[in-house]
Amino acid sequence: MEIVAILAACPEGDLDGNCRVDSNDVKFLAGRWLDGPGSPADIIGSDGVNWGDFTIIAANWGAAGEPTGLSAGDNLAVDQTPSP
Repeated sequence: MEIVAILAACPEGDLDGNCRVDSNDVKFLAGRWLDGPGSPADIIGSDGVNWGDFTIIAANWGAAGEPTGLSAGDNLAVDQTPSP
């Protein structure tokens, strides 16, 4: 079985899925401030929503990417054909 990774073209810190790091992402983060690990605003992903996550948004402020058309939670097909 071959597993292929699909990399999003959106910048790190884009929390609302519009492929831009902007004020909408700051609002999203602020609304979840001090949430625990696993929060959708926990960019670092291990310590809850805090200054580390805000720093990532600040470092990527204004960055834009290309939407892939996929969303988190989309089911992707896996090719289970044996590799030669």
